[in-house]
Amino acid sequence: MRRRRQQSKFKNEESTELNLIPIMNLFVCLLPFLLLTAAFVRMGAVRVELPKAQAGEINPAKPKATQQVDLVFMMTGKQVVVTGYTDNFSMPVNSIQASFSSRDTKSISKYIDKLSEQKTNLGSALFKANPQTRFEDAVKVLSTLRKDKALKSVVLATEVVN
Repeated sequence: MRRRRQQSKFKNEESTELNLIPIMNLFVCLLPFLLLTAAFVRMGAVRVELPKAQAGEINPAKPKATQQVDLVFMMTGKQVVVTGYTDNFSMPVNSIQASFSSRDTKSISKYIDKLSEQKTNLGSALFKANPQTRFEDAVKVLSTLRKDKALKSVVLATEVVN
């Protein structure tokens, strides 16, 4: 009798081990999927040349011949508005203001050449396009500005700060 009790006692006990094979199979399938669908980040850089600060008072009506004039090209839809500034974009030049069609890049180039012929010391050009501007038009105007030798540099702006 004693023997039977001991035998039945051992029969009720089962080994309890975790079965890790289904979890391992799941990770083997998920790991390549996660690696294939991951978004890898690319870092980009834009070369920016900022104009140097100058001290002194400037008359905004007419720039002096030795004074550097910086131009702002604002694209608003189908228009390109050109404005001249001195003293590192802080003082507007009233005599340098023009408006062109965004598709008329020849007129923009002629206007820049005319400014350089008038012995205006052209400096940097700031280029900004608003969201309503067509990408193709912005690229054409930007390409025209980059090709012009009268401009020292062309800088892209995301926001114009007043």
